[in-house]
Amino acid sequence: MDNVSEDQVFRYNEDASVNTLDPIYIKSQAEIWIGSQIYEGLVALDSSLKPIPKIAKHWSISDSGRVYKFVLKPNIFFSIPEEKQNDFRITKRKVHSFDVGHSLYRLLDPKNTSPGSWIINDKMDFPNVPSISSEDYSLLYKDPQLPIFCPNDSIVIIRIKKAFPAFLSLLATNYAWIIPREGTGLGMNPKGTGPFVVRRWETDVKLVLLKNPNYHEFEDGKQLPYLKAVNVSFIKSKQTAFMQFMAGQYDFFNGVESSFRDKILTSDGKISPEYKNKINGIITDFLNTEYIGFHLGDSLNDKPNPFKDFHLRKALQWSVDRTSMLRFFRNGLGRAGGAGFVPPSLMDERTSPISFNLDSARRHLELSKWKQNPKVYAPLVLTTTTDYLDMAVYLQGAWKKLGVDVSLSIQTGGMLRQLRQAGKLGMFRGLGLPTTRMLRTICLVFTVPIKLQTAQITRDMNLVNMILCSKRLLTGWL
Repeated sequence: MDNVSEDQVFRYNEDASVNTLDPIYIKSQAEIWIGSQIYEGLVALDSSLKPIPKIAKHWSISDSGRVYKFVLKPNIFFSIPEEKQNDFRITKRKVHSFDVGHSLYRLLDPKNTSPGSWIINDKMDFPNVPSISSEDYSLLYKDPQLPIFCPNDSIVIIRIKKAFPAFLSLLATNYAWIIPREGTGLGMNPKGTGPFVVRRWETDVKLVLLKNPNYHEFEDGKQLPYLKAVNVSFIKSKQTAFMQFMAGQYDFFNGVESSFRDKILTSDGKISPEYKNKINGIITDFLNTEYIGFHLGDSLNDKPNPFKDFHLRKALQWSVDRTSMLRFFRNGLGRAGGAGFVPPSLMDERTSPISFNLDSARRHLELSKWKQNPKVYAPLVLTTTTDYLDMAVYLQGAWKKLGVDVSLSIQTGGMLRQLRQAGKLGMFRGLGLPTTRMLRTICLVFTVPIKLQTAQITRDMNLVNMILCSKRLLTGWL
């Protein structure tokens, strides 16, 4: 790998596909992990989820809370990988405020249909200028009357319709990462200011990142990142990837599935004696919520939607023992949800879990319109992926005890998201935090403190989900 020592290469497997590395289209965790090593935004979030400078040196907010003025750092460069006739080079170009204006107008432009445009499109309007193309927004960001204005090459002024305290936090999301204004084809040829650049990418085979020699951050006088390269493989079978992890081919393993979870973890969530001298783990909270979501439209696949019935949803909610779910399916690592969707880590007070109460569930079921004439409604189906089939079977059994028959539908992750977006799934298993566009109601919530090793590819990347780290990772170059 370009004569890089193996001791300076971070290796992991990603079992999910990476379909794009264009910031305004990135949606999955797998894409965000990689994209966060290539791109940066005006700001980032620290460990307390507070905005801190990234490309911006500092900023000010008007008394009205509507005008944000950002001053850029003077030493930020885009690193642009190029390969011609087997000669790989990284050229650089200084970041200007015009790149920021281009990036944000590109996100705001309805022609680009970005799934992340919601972070700004309800806070400002895209100007109605017919001559603007998706490749050149210079007429916009150079106009002082428009919402995003760049008066010179180091200052960006953003005006929003009304004060919104979380606006800076939204600018820290991947959708607002900054790209060069001349950049095209970013989905497969990303170019950013982050700590790494793409050296090689074969879709669903391998992706290699090399250290960015132009990166602007230092720690104790040493340029970050400390690693020389990141090597990502794309083996879809978790069992195969785990065996390769144990053979020393990866430095961490993400996502312990049910088929071998009990072999690795004890019933109280600790590393089993068999693996204790081979695997390191640290328990810490992670903002991760697992839930069952419902579609609340009037119809579902051309029949009345049963999940619009409040009492049916409450019956399904009360009939599930979340404490048992955590013990059986997460080896005790987690907290049963008790206050809706927000993880306890973000709340001032710890909440009590929703009680398991079969009598309350039966009372709600008797009050439901679905119970009176179930044949009128669309069938009750829970859609999930193979990774969570065991949990779905548990829920199916719990609802069977209540007297409610629920069928299971197994889909790939991509197909599940597509069907959910089209409103064709009445009930589905989900993961993460909801966007403001989710028109569903949430129940059966539990949040999971994840067994986590924060392996620092860069100073501020926290690797998420269930991560098992090899001894080499802790005793080597970190």
